[in-house]
Amino acid sequence: MGEQCHTLLSNEPLLAQLKAKGYKIGIIDLIYNECGLALLHHLGIPAVGYWAFQFASGEPDFTTGE
Repeated sequence: MGEQCHTLLSNEPLLAQLKAKGYKIGIIDLIYNECGLALLHHLGIPAVGYWAFQFASGEPDFTTGE
């Protein structure tokens, strides 16, 4: 994961492209996505996180609308 984060955060053309887009918020899966959080932090974009995996029963019943 460390190499992936280094590759992502050292890609200056990509970072410049993302900054130029002017994103206001990032929506990110929090499971094993430290690089994504670091990217949003680096870009100065607030993050809204969600869990796409259920570790224990019950939570989806109270947090999703079906």
